[in-house]
Amino acid sequence: TEAPASRTAQRGEAWKGNVKLVEPGVVSQTEASRRREARKREEASQQTGEQAVTSEQGAKRKRGPETEAPASRKAQRREERNGKGASRAEPARGTVVSTVTEDLQKAFAGAKAVAVDIKGQDLSRLGTVSIVALASEEQCFLLDVLGKKKDDPLIRWLRKLLEDDEVTKIIHDCKCDSDALMHRLGIKLPPLSVHDTQCWYTACGRGRGRSLADTLSQYGMRSKVDRRHNIHEQKGKHFWLTRPVTDAMNARASGDMHKLFVLQERQLKVGEAKKVQEKAQKASAASCTTLREKKAKIIHVSYPGIFMGAGGVSIRSLELRSGTNIYSRGRRKEQKFMVFYTDEKALRMVVDAERQSVPRRDWDDYWDSDGWQSDEDMM
Repeated sequence: TEAPASRTAQRGEAWKGNVKLVEPGVVSQTEASRRREARKREEASQQTGEQAVTSEQGAKRKRGPETEAPASRKAQRREERNGKGASRAEPARGTVVSTVTEDLQKAFAGAKAVAVDIKGQDLSRLGTVSIVALASEEQCFLLDVLGKKKDDPLIRWLRKLLEDDEVTKIIHDCKCDSDALMHRLGIKLPPLSVHDTQCWYTACGRGRGRSLADTLSQYGMRSKVDRRHNIHEQKGKHFWLTRPVTDAMNARASGDMHKLFVLQERQLKVGEAKKVQEKAQKASAASCTTLREKKAKIIHVSYPGIFMGAGGVSIRSLELRSGTNIYSRGRRKEQKFMVFYTDEKALRMVVDAERQSVPRRDWDDYWDSDGWQSDEDMM
């Protein structure tokens, strides 16, 4: 007998029996209904498009002339990062002046705040002051003060501006700047008129003071100056003593001056919200006077790496114990450090720490006929 069909074959035969065959050229009722539905949807979409165009035209009539579309959120963040979020136009590079000009006087007439930065070699009373970068919110000037005396007309004009209690001086880490201004140019900054952005950074609870580039990044801005490397290692020991002032000097001195105003504004808002204005102001005043009222001396360190410690931990501990301030100066191969101290006992602690950093295997090179090297050989 004939074998029975499989279950799958039986289902296939049943499906074929339910289909109504249509002659060629004749549209089935199901296909016709599908086409009618498609035409209805197309007509409905056309009507919706016409209504949308009509409503857009009406909205344009209400708005009046076509206006510029608002910037995207990404563009707004980019502008804020570059310091344009406070509606300030970024000024061009600094204007170099060596005398008191009419433009210079007009730019700072009646100013309530100025941004200040000092550039020089081994910046301090023992170094050289080369350029004073001075900026308003609209303009930046580079005052060429190299070789000028304290009674020079440009220095006298600068002294009158910076010693005014009513003018806020915005500076990042003003300790060495204040020391150089007082002892080299005879300009004594009023402590209560200084806004030290590094001190405000710490007072607002953001951690230990950082470089200007790092501080700007913490407040959503990007520095235009590459400060990752020592400028003396990159450009040479006498970079700031070059004359005439080069484009590289101009770019480095004036690159971030306008952003100090934006940084101050944002720090004041954070300080007001956290109620730390008084604490930050006291820290700024202390930073202004901490070095200029101490004595200063340069010492030569045989093993800077050991003397400083990993990440500078040894030198920071030494500063706390002795009450001194210690800064590396010049190129690394010069192994030169500047010590600011209050008395001879504090200086002696630093000198002893330097001697203790010498490895035992090198004691023979560190020994003279009378014992340890004299202080005159080290300083």
